Amino acid sequence: MLQSPTNEPGTRPEDPGLPQTPRQPEPDEAHETHEAHDAAEAHADEPARGWWCAPLLIGLLAIAAAWPLIFAGNLNGRGAGDHLRYHEPAIFTFASDWPAVDLSDYLSATTPGYHLLMAYIAITPGSDREFVQLASSMFYVALLGLLSGAIAKRTGPMLGVALTLPLAASLHVYAAGVWLLPDNAGWLLVLTVLLLALTPRPGWRTLITVALAMAALVMMRQIHLWAAAALWASAWLNAAPVPAPAHPGAGIARDVRTLLSEPLKRARRTLPVFIATIPAFLIVGAFAAMWGGLTPPTFQEHYHGGNPAAPAFVLSLLAIFSLPHGALLVGVVRDAWDVSRGRVVTWALGAAALGLLVGALFPTTYDQDAGRWTGLWNIVRALPEWAAPGGRSLLIAAGAACGAVALTAWCASVPVRTRWVALTALAGFTAAQTASRELWQRYNEPFVLILLALLAAIALHTAPPGSRTARTPAWMLAAPALLLALAFAGVTALEIATAPPARSEPAQLKADELRTHLQERYEASNGVDDAPAAPAPTDE
Repeated sequence: MLQSPTNEPGTRPEDPGLPQTPRQPEPDEAHETHEAHDAAEAHADEPARGWWCAPLLIGLLAIAAAWPLIFAGNLNGRGAGDHLRYHEPAIFTFASDWPAVDLSDYLSATTPGYHLLMAYIAITPGSDREFVQLASSMFYVALLGLLSGAIAKRTGPMLGVALTLPLAASLHVYAAGVWLLPDNAGWLLVLTVLLLALTPRPGWRTLITVALAMAALVMMRQIHLWAAAALWASAWLNAAPVPAPAHPGAGIARDVRTLLSEPLKRARRTLPVFIATIPAFLIVGAFAAMWGGLTPPTFQEHYHGGNPAAPAFVLSLLAIFSLPHGALLVGVVRDAWDVSRGRVVTWALGAAALGLLVGALFPTTYDQDAGRWTGLWNIVRALPEWAAPGGRSLLIAAGAACGAVALTAWCASVPVRTRWVALTALAGFTAAQTASRELWQRYNEPFVLILLALLAAIALHTAPPGSRTARTPAWMLAAPALLLALAFAGVTALEIATAPPARSEPAQLKADELRTHLQERYEASNGVDDAPAAPAPTDE
């Protein structure tokens, strides 16, 4: 991989792995490298001054943004439609049957953790839709607070807020902050698992936290089972010392030696973490056995098959959302250029070629029947026919190439453990999206925004003093992030303001009897005459 002149991994505050092992320096390291690592060690557990202001401010902003729509009873747009058609009926059905809930089939394609939690809140005396929505919005607040806090501890409160605002303003995150949708509960736990992998603490408490976090995550959304791989990679990498490079910019050979060194020791240290994730696999397996598939029976006819365009789509989003971090990545590339121009050119061309290949392997045109619609796919549809020769969109191919180059730069910006944990997380997430039929932007955008914000904070925090990466002005990261957040906010406001009220009268579902049964129970529990029925999935 590309490396900046003195940006060697060592044992850094952000180096992941469970448990942490002290770094053993090599005798041929430069004296200044020792000094840089010693300084990082000295400040490993010292968060930036005033970091707590970031989650406090972002939490207040989240409440100020979401609660007015809740109090106004707004039900406009896609998010409100899923609220009415799927999740609210499921929640109040569970509430009416509490505690003897029937999990064999219900009106959501996800595991029932979110709905069970909201149902428990719904049985509180005096609760109503508004009260349950306010409770659900706390996942939005917690997600933004946790991310901004993790960033602010490394970079200070200003960047903690600024780098979190694009996620806060994203339509796909904001909607789940207003209406009853399980998305933010899942993203909150994904972020929790990523932070466990990136900032590990040794001991049995960590293993218990890993087990609980993974179990809670797959209870919210079964597709996030991939997150266990990031924890395994963290434990494997941190089980033995990371060999120091013989010279700056030593490249991928050093990384491979690191991954393969002391395999028995690494396997022994990884085993407890692997065991801690087993309950999550058992939970998903139990639901799959109950349902006869990976979703409740009502949705199995719609949610089946995979989508091989996912890698190209994820890389395209990574390219787009790396743009606000351009100043940081330019610094990383310039640092690497000072070490070895040939290595920079080789890696850039190789990454671009690989990205182009990924973008050309499978069809990437707009196709609703194939699950390629909404978000970036709408731009693909608007392009002329010549822009998609052979069913391969030139926009997606170019995006995949640029995304692969950007990913290479991101890998060069962070320590070796962070690099491989992040790559494992990205690979696992992409594999999960490939196995899912619907390649919607709302399933991918939040993860990319979260991952890049964390990598930017770690890159700044671990950059060697004096490097161009470390000298990146904070405003050059904050200003583009604010512009992206404003653009997202504009799209979100326009969507909600112009969308018609969500319909609660659905199209036909496969399970007529189930729909009628759930409708009757929901009406009885909520005391309404035109309660939403179950529609055919459109953007569930």
